[in-house]
Amino acid sequence: MNEFDDATYRIYTAISDWWSRRAKLPDDVISRLSGVVAATIEIYNSIRAELLPTPAKSHYTYNMRDLSKVFQGMQSVGVPVANGRSLVRLWAHEALRVFHDRLVDDADRDWFCGLLSDMLPKHLGMQFSEAFVVATPADAAATTEDARRQQQAAASAALRNVLYADFLQPGAAEDAKYQEATDVSKLLKALEDALADYNAQVKTRLDLVLFQYAAEHISRISRIIKQPYGNALLV
Repeated sequence: MNEFDDATYRIYTAISDWWSRRAKLPDDVISRLSGVVAATIEIYNSIRAELLPTPAKSHYTYNMRDLSKVFQGMQSVGVPVANGRSLVRLWAHEALRVFHDRLVDDADRDWFCGLLSDMLPKHLGMQFSEAFVVATPADAAATTEDARRQQQAAASAALRNVLYADFLQPGAAEDAKYQEATDVSKLLKALEDALADYNAQVKTRLDLVLFQYAAEHISRISRIIKQPYGNALLV
């Protein structure tokens, strides 16, 4: 860790300590916050070094604002962070939204998911399979390079299902709680109910077919809109 990384680590550790006191996080969560900071900094440094901007990927640029967005998103959670697994899933989701959603092809996305999965045992004291459901185990007979690609693809598939949203509970906007959508069917039901409410209030109906891929994008857009100075680029 160089001098810049050390200063950055101390800044975001202080921010995390403040959050832990304000949110009254349990000890199991607090003990992993320093690892979250270290993992986020390593991801930030790695993606800046490995995924450089090109004419086709001119938006592959990252700065300190991106680091802050990860922690801002984590501290927006509206339900208790009960244990280390919940913390890891929350952190992974925010890292995905800040870094992964900028990537434009499967190779880059799988690389990032593989990098994120490496951070769990390295910094967070947890195996990837302890926090996420991995459906496709690596082939024991595969070469090292093939096994690595399989591991990255499996991590990518597992992480796709990690979604947080603040529109899962019916009610007024001020009662919205940013929380994990653990059931895709409930997520789709919440969106369908919101669409029905909208159509009941306007003359021109908006008839949409909502499916998981659409729900994922709506969740991402909702998160951006709700954040201060949130912005997005459609590539």
